[in-house]
Amino acid sequence: MLSINYNSASRNAVNQVGNAQTGIAKAMNALSTGNRINSAADDVAGSAMASRMQVQSNSLDTAVTNANMGVNLIQTMDGAMKETEELLQRMTKLTEMSKNDAYSTQDRDMMDQEFGALSSELDRNAQSANYNGISLINNAGNTAGSALFDKDISKGITFTASHDKLIFVVTSAAAPTTTAAADAAAKIVDPLVKAAKTAEDTAAAAADKAAAADTATKTAAAAAATAAKTAADTADDAVIKAITAPGAKAITVTFGTKALSANEIVGAINKQLKDAGVNANASINSEGHLKINSNDRVDGVKVGESTISTIMGSAVSETGLGAGKGTNGKSGFGDIVINVGSSGNSYDNIFLKTVNLSSEGLGLKGASLTNSTDLDETLSTLKKALDTVTEQRSHLGASQKRLTFASDNLQNVKNNTDASLSSIEDTDYAATTMQLAKEKVLNSASQAMLGQSNQMQSEVTQLLK
Repeated sequence: MLSINYNSASRNAVNQVGNAQTGIAKAMNALSTGNRINSAADDVAGSAMASRMQVQSNSLDTAVTNANMGVNLIQTMDGAMKETEELLQRMTKLTEMSKNDAYSTQDRDMMDQEFGALSSELDRNAQSANYNGISLINNAGNTAGSALFDKDISKGITFTASHDKLIFVVTSAAAPTTTAAADAAAKIVDPLVKAAKTAEDTAAAAADKAAAADTATKTAAAAAATAAKTAADTADDAVIKAITAPGAKAITVTFGTKALSANEIVGAINKQLKDAGVNANASINSEGHLKINSNDRVDGVKVGESTISTIMGSAVSETGLGAGKGTNGKSGFGDIVINVGSSGNSYDNIFLKTVNLSSEGLGLKGASLTNSTDLDETLSTLKKALDTVTEQRSHLGASQKRLTFASDNLQNVKNNTDASLSSIEDTDYAATTMQLAKEKVLNSASQAMLGQSNQMQSEVTQLLK
């Protein structure tokens, strides 16, 4: 239809010119900024995804920096602890020298002077160790409950039917137990523990008597021993059932009638702890004594109580593991937290334990070499102090390895995240330059067709002549 009021061909050409110019502007914007998405309108879903991934990339970058700073902090702590270890080794040597009667009293006095100076250096080293103004080892750290047995079992133990059971209770309460509640629990459990230990002693004596009995009385003695052991087992079960404190778990280890090495004993205990889902472990210290440590450290909030208590069973004897003594955990200087995550979850935190390595914290405050009767006790304390430092350095070494792996993993994740972000957000220059050329051609063609469509109206005048 030929008319002068409306020219649809011209209108379409105008629209095409506008579309082409919009396409040219979008392509030039993408080429000039390097970003495919310059506004949410360019790609609604892609814009939201790119924003989230950019936040994640930034967080990962910070986490890598945190991990590397954590490694530097650990190296500072380890250097200070290595100095502490060398001081303790020298103090141990001086103590061992003082036990030798070949040295005169004057010689021992000189050794004691050096010993006292080294003890003071322990305090100075503990007070001065810091990183960026953060004290590292000058305060007692949050500790966990532990139990130490007083017999050297490094050569192993041959367990018998009357000396083959170890029982203890691991408690990691989520909140501090009130005094009233603790007293009430003690009134129930303590009498049962005493009764159980009495029954165990009776069973052990009956077993020994049965072993030594002559042929005529062996049957009766064996029956009495069996009855006594049954009574002891019943008493043990009563103690276990009476453990009602929150977070308390009773662990029973039956070693059996056989010879076990120290490592096999530790393995049997750790298996029971793992099966019970308890966060604790057994080990042998440098003196060959069995030690059981809880790994739930008291912080007054998440863990208000950490103990290894109610140590009993027929294996706790002079012929077995020896008597066990528990030390309750306590709250102190907080752990140093290194955050290596981008999600804000608690498992992104790596905790560095802090310990008191001053002379007081290591039990050496006031120790002297002048009294020869105290030298064995001082030597034992020094060995325990060295165990503490060695254990702490091992913890730091493991944490440093963990931080190194975490840093490497974070860098890999960041690289992959940035690659994904680039594929979403960055301009593909090959495709965009091709699109720009297309839009320019379309723009030129549309403008040419707009001129042609405008000439169509003049054809009306030819009909009016």
